[in-house]
Amino acid sequence: MTEEEWFDFITTGTPQIVTVARLSVELCAFLHCSSNRVQMGHDYALKGMHKHQLAPHHFRALTWAIETGAAIQDHPDSLTFYWSDRIYGLFHTTIKTKLGHSELWVATFHKTTFAKFNAKLRKAKLIRGTHELTGGIFAAR
Repeated sequence: MTEEEWFDFITTGTPQIVTVARLSVELCAFLHCSSNRVQMGHDYALKGMHKHQLAPHHFRALTWAIETGAAIQDHPDSLTFYWSDRIYGLFHTTIKTKLGHSELWVATFHKTTFAKFNAKLRKAKLIRGTHELTGGIFAAR
């Protein structure tokens, strides 16, 4: 989605649900999910704006994180992605399966710190390797 489409979605609530990304076949296999469409409801977008102080232009990082960011699995029914933007910093996105592993939904999207990312990485399984993060190249261990 473009920044304008995000703005319209957030301000009007139309449609009530959007597809924010498509998960790769390999990552769908980790979650045993039959759909690759990652969805988000308008209510969660509003939460991101108010609770996490995100602006419409930040939401574009959601798609980039899911499609190309560093990915870890810290729970059998979810994947967490990290995406570093040179201007806005590091974003954390978690998606979860619902309805018997037939749907994927954004569960978390907010800014985070590299310290929190590194702490999470020590406890979770890295499943997608190389991603350029501020401060160098992040590589699979």
